[in-house]
Amino acid sequence: MLSTKSIQWVGRFGFIVIILLSVVAMASAVRRTVSSVEILAKGWKPAEQADPFEDRYARRPVLSLVHSIAGILFIATGPFQFSATVRKRWIKLHRLCGRIFIVAGLVAATTAFIFLALLPVFGNFTSKTAMTFGGTYFFVAIIMAYIRIRQRRIQAHREWMIRSYALGLAIATLRVMLLILSSPPIGIPFVEAWDTVMWLGFVINAAIAEVWINLTRPGRAASPVSKRTTMQPAAH
Repeated sequence: MLSTKSIQWVGRFGFIVIILLSVVAMASAVRRTVSSVEILAKGWKPAEQADPFEDRYARRPVLSLVHSIAGILFIATGPFQFSATVRKRWIKLHRLCGRIFIVAGLVAATTAFIFLALLPVFGNFTSKTAMTFGGTYFFVAIIMAYIRIRQRRIQAHREWMIRSYALGLAIATLRVMLLILSSPPIGIPFVEAWDTVMWLGFVINAAIAEVWINLTRPGRAASPVSKRTTMQPAAH
């Protein structure tokens, strides 16, 4: 069993990783938002040598815009749910961010499922099953987080919020892994690498979330943990 100090160091390191992944996810969402706005303003015309990955989103600019804006709100409000300082000093801000977090997460998940139904998933069948699995688990986590806070079950709410944010950040994890796998010396073809990282992104983030939840669950000898990485949300 890890000592309290060890868990604190793990928590600090994890917080840094979360911020870095949040930056990656935010950059991707902002770029998608700008691209969708430009297409809506200028109109979309099929290019002779269009990037098939980007072309999928260009064909549905409104849906893409809604999805990316929801993603931006979800990623931006996530850290406020993990901050003990915000919870204790600015409880109204914490609650507001919690509401935005849940609504934005539901919108992002719903639009992702619509994309799954309307557009061919980039990659093979593996990508489709990974998206279905990850999206469903993410949707369930958001719903459970809301149900538990309404029931005033704070600890259970905390755990589902951690799961939902971890799954939401999978989009950033898979992009980092995609860059690693498709670049030298590994050099896996983009489509093949995409199929692989779709699964790895969700599975790795979900597994890490469960490890952290178990390490910081009340009653363990190693608790309490770092204030910066402990999430005990108040009622929303």
